[in-house]
Amino acid sequence: MATLAMVSCEQPEVQPTIDFNFGTATATVEEQRATITAEIPYYTLDGQMMTNGTVSLGYRLANALTAEISVVESYTQEGDKLIFTLEGLIPESQYNAYIILDAGEYGSGMSPAISFTTERHIPVCAIDYTSTIEARGIIATLKLNDIAYKADESPVELTSLKVEYAPKGSNEWVGIEFAGSDIEASSVEVTLPAQGSDYLAEMSDYRYRITLTPQQSELSPITGEEHSFTTTHSVITARISTPELTIKDNMLGITINDVEVLYDGVAELGYKGYVHYRAQGSSEWNKREVATDNNTLHHTIMLASLKEDTTYEVRGAIVAGAANSEHLSEVATITTPKSEEPLPPVVGGDTTSIAGCWTLTLWRGAEPTFDIYMDISTDGCVTLYQRMESRQWETFVSAAAIEDGIISGSYTDGVAWSTSYGVVVDGDTMTWTSTLDSGDVSVYERCVLPDEIFRAGMLSLTMPSSRFL
Repeated sequence: MATLAMVSCEQPEVQPTIDFNFGTATATVEEQRATITAEIPYYTLDGQMMTNGTVSLGYRLANALTAEISVVESYTQEGDKLIFTLEGLIPESQYNAYIILDAGEYGSGMSPAISFTTERHIPVCAIDYTSTIEARGIIATLKLNDIAYKADESPVELTSLKVEYAPKGSNEWVGIEFAGSDIEASSVEVTLPAQGSDYLAEMSDYRYRITLTPQQSELSPITGEEHSFTTTHSVITARISTPELTIKDNMLGITINDVEVLYDGVAELGYKGYVHYRAQGSSEWNKREVATDNNTLHHTIMLASLKEDTTYEVRGAIVAGAANSEHLSEVATITTPKSEEPLPPVVGGDTTSIAGCWTLTLWRGAEPTFDIYMDISTDGCVTLYQRMESRQWETFVSAAAIEDGIISGSYTDGVAWSTSYGVVVDGDTMTWTSTLDSGDVSVYERCVLPDEIFRAGMLSLTMPSSRFL
């Protein structure tokens, strides 16, 4: 019997041809972030383009010891571009990224590496501090607390702290620098002005700012915002000795030694010195600004301008500070001698409005070529000091009076002034205009009488050929 064997002949399964296409991709980077922009990938199935694949992105550190890849499945689409965003990257690090296309049952493909390096980390830096300032007249005390330089909110050691200040509206800053080691318990106290700099001005507006410099060289110094403060009037304290009075050579000499004036406890900052004098029993003081020399006040008064055989009271005064604070000495007294040959009395009117010392600055519209000074009391006594035809000082005393804005007078020898004058005072300027000649205009400025007028041998009482008034 023959046996027939039947055999099944199955055809082998034909595998389709799969090709993956990824196009180009670019990367933009930040410190911890990257954005990958890629063309939409596709695959071909036996030459037919297929767009139904699932796209994702994988990435890893380029120098990673493991092959593990992190995968990002979310993206946005703009036209024919897919945009992937990677977060939480390590700054200043190289990465490789890959576009992944999953074709399901047909497998998956991966693009060539997209290499990129994240940017270097730049720390977020800031400075912190609190400040309080106590401003006086010429000095101020600035207290800084909780001083800190922070990089990414972490404290950094300091190389230096700089405090700068400037008047409001000025860019001329004055700086005071401290080493980081000078900052104790995150605090420092600063006295303004800086050593060797000018004292602050009273009743003035100032600005200040601080700069912190960290020890880490890669971190930059930071200057904080500007703050402001305003100085006050200085507290003025003064010591003025009682005047020493002498009578010699027809002059009353006044010397006030050991004048000390302090601004907020600081000496040698300047002041104006005065001598006040009056006949005992009078209610009004004659006040004269005088020169200061090594904290000493000097002044000399012609006896001819004083009443003979009369007791006079004399005191010193200083005026200092923006508030023009006045401080007085004790009162000294002296009695003028009785002349064997009585001089004509100096009897004038009320000249309070022009009282003081004056010097001629303009005459007939030009600077004079000679020297004229006047010392005018409140009771009409005018002492004229002139240096005209002679280089010697000549002195004359007059009794004057003002009526309806016109001043007139006579010398103690009975000679009347050559003319009367219309008087106008504007602050520290006084103008006299002759009533006989409108071109005869004399302009005076308030002044301090120069010491040379009173030096021994410099004063002449001789009768000149002409007198200025």
